[in-house]
Amino acid sequence: MNKIIDIHAHLGDIFCGQDITFRTRLQRPDHIDDSFAQNARDGFVFKAEGRTAEQLQDRMREGQNRLAHATCENLGKSMDDVQAAYSVALPILPYTSFDEYLAASRLDPRILPFSCPDYSLPQDETLEKLRQDIANGARGLKIHSVLSNLPMTDPRTLACIELFGNAGLPVLFHVGVSHYYTFGQPYKETP
Repeated sequence: MNKIIDIHAHLGDIFCGQDITFRTRLQRPDHIDDSFAQNARDGFVFKAEGRTAEQLQDRMREGQNRLAHATCENLGKSMDDVQAAYSVALPILPYTSFDEYLAASRLDPRILPFSCPDYSLPQDETLEKLRQDIANGARGLKIHSVLSNLPMTDPRTLACIELFGNAGLPVLFHVGVSHYYTFGQPYKETP
């Protein structure tokens, strides 16, 4: 039997902060036009590069709609549908956290909780929180430089990466230029 591990999953609404991770019976509507699934069917050839923000508005709305239904229950169903053995859950502060994902992993042990830096804290407190996360079972670290609005070379980011590297734990990165919010929506400023 093949073991499928989904290495990029989110629980909760990482963009707008809707508290939905543990909601039940929040079914994802069939009518959502999911450009992300279409991208998979097309062989992952879509490129945002060179497109204007206006051209990406519908795509961003679709992504937000998708994550507005990112509950434990729906992740479990998706895993069952594709027979995934595990799913790496990647929190993005300020809206989702390691503690939330750790609780989810206790409900469904197929969920592998990663941590993420809390850049709203002073650096020493950020690192101490990450040490606690490692002690509590964090399986790795997620760095999302776009949503954090920090360059990968920021000393705070490098310190977090070093901490997880020294612990022998993986670090996943989300980099590049992208638009996640539609016009008029608030977004997270640089910490």
